[in-house]
Amino acid sequence: MTTPSTPPAATAPAPRLSALPERAPWRVLDVTIAAISMYAAHRLSPTYLADPTATPALQVSLVHVGAMLAAGHAVGLYEPAVARSRSLARRRGVAAGTLAVLATLLFFYVVRYAPIGRWIAALGWLGTTGGVLLGRELAHRRGRAAPRVVLFVHEGPLVRATVEALARVGDGAFRVLPPVHESASRDERAGERLRDLCAAGAVDDLVVPNAKDALEPWLRPALGCLELGCRLLTEADFYEEVLERVPVEHVPADWLLSRGWDTSDPWREVAKRATDVAIALAVTPLALPLAAAAALAIRLDDRGPALFPQRRIGRFGQPFTMWKLRTMKAGAEAGSARWTAAGDPRLTRVGRRLRVLRLDELPQLLNVLRGEMSWVGPRPEQPEIVAELERRIPYYAWRHQVRPGLTGWAQLKLPYASSVEEARHKLELDLYYIRHRSWWLDLGIVLRTVTSFARGAR
Repeated sequence: MTTPSTPPAATAPAPRLSALPERAPWRVLDVTIAAISMYAAHRLSPTYLADPTATPALQVSLVHVGAMLAAGHAVGLYEPAVARSRSLARRRGVAAGTLAVLATLLFFYVVRYAPIGRWIAALGWLGTTGGVLLGRELAHRRGRAAPRVVLFVHEGPLVRATVEALARVGDGAFRVLPPVHESASRDERAGERLRDLCAAGAVDDLVVPNAKDALEPWLRPALGCLELGCRLLTEADFYEEVLERVPVEHVPADWLLSRGWDTSDPWREVAKRATDVAIALAVTPLALPLAAAAALAIRLDDRGPALFPQRRIGRFGQPFTMWKLRTMKAGAEAGSARWTAAGDPRLTRVGRRLRVLRLDELPQLLNVLRGEMSWVGPRPEQPEIVAELERRIPYYAWRHQVRPGLTGWAQLKLPYASSVEEARHKLELDLYYIRHRSWWLDLGIVLRTVTSFARGAR
């Protein structure tokens, strides 16, 4: 690319608010709107005023706050894509508000047997949904008027991949300036020129190379731009933050270790294991009749065993036996391991439907209870496939440092992998999960899985 002309020196612009607000402020705003809306709905409802014994407004408002938070995560309201797409924000905002009100009504009807009036429910829904939509609409209007300005000071494969991805999913939330030509770093006035570019372009994110030799000429000039209100990130950090995935083919091992790689925190391990067992025990009474009905359908559709054991690779590379309801014709998976592709002819009629509904994975509750799997984590693969992928994809073995999961970040974003390239894309998401795993992220993944299960999405 050509070097952009150097503008005259400009004064430092005032720092601007991000066009992509962080998740935490949105959560706070949404639960505040939910609480105020439900409380106001009680006060404005003629039913509540006429019946002093009705469910106290404060109690309902507090439950509605929790319901709104869970609903927001369940529909993916706090994903970066929502901040970039107005239509997506509208759909998920309506879905979150509706789900939150329904959950609140269900809680008081089932747990407290204290029905909430129709007026209150309608006003609470209007206030909650309307407030959530209004906040996103204002943010999108401001984001359109002031997109996030990004300046790359280096042009390489990762920068090109990032720019292409932003063109596909950015939805106008980013304005990428032409990268600074590499020869500019050798100019004795490089620092001054870079400052002028950042000031004139009102740059939000100044993105520098990862590689030490490429970073060295730019580091000092880039540090001089911080006082202009820029953020300074490496190419890999920017890619990971915006796309929520790790560019495995473009990062060294020391970058992957920059956040630490501690998977042995005893408190985190105990909490995650206790959560896994508690959820598995709670779900088992519902799962057993579903599994029994599915097993009967398998037997009627295709003679053969209903359960299918398969060797998979678990935590620390240790093999274990994973149980599934059989979805392929009897004997179809004998011999060498093969990828499962869309429209695989080996799938039975019942098996295809079970996979869409994820019912084939119900027996893996046993693997969770035995400690071989977790609710959330990378999906386990067969040993033969793992051996091939470890040879062909950098850092593939790193995903085995946590327990494999029934669901995961990659499973929410992508369908089954049926090639090495698709497996690489899923690894980018798996490593992102491992580097950023938290209670909030696990909760969001579980709730999103529940909603996708209800839609029959895979």
